[in-house]
Amino acid sequence: MELNMNYFYITVHFHPIIDMPSMDLVSENTYRSSKNTRLYRKRSLYDCGWGQELGYEMLPPLCFIELIELVTKYDREDSLLFREREKMSNLLGAVSVIMQDHIEELINFLSEKIETDFFEDQQIKENFKWFAFDKEIAGAIGGIGQKSYEDVLNMYSEWCKMSLKVKQLVYGL
Repeated sequence: MELNMNYFYITVHFHPIIDMPSMDLVSENTYRSSKNTRLYRKRSLYDCGWGQELGYEMLPPLCFIELIELVTKYDREDSLLFREREKMSNLLGAVSVIMQDHIEELINFLSEKIETDFFEDQQIKENFKWFAFDKEIAGAIGGIGQKSYEDVLNMYSEWCKMSLKVKQLVYGL
């Protein structure tokens, strides 16, 4: 997986955060990017507080491990300014898709990491805050439809058992 690839194009406040290429419709919900000629599909992505943002996800979709890699490898300090927004688009896209399509895998991943030194890395902590595990701390961001990510996670008993520990590790409560 190439970390500098545009796996996602996302809007913030419904305006593109990067120069979104024109997308030519190839077939039902499949588009070809004029920038890199790869195929994408339209989908709802991260809720930045104004409702779920629209964007594009590269096809074929990334698996959970690849999505988590985009989240853990995102490093704001390491990014060049002109690439920052593209990497941020990948981070927000990965978080969104994980929360929509891979919640059980995320819970299993977190359960394996909470007893390790995984969250001692400050950058990983910052990146995982985008999952908005606690809506009071996260504010209005992070949601699917009308539900916050915290509400979605609370539907899983495994999350309820470990949520306090994860919140302590991520937010330093």
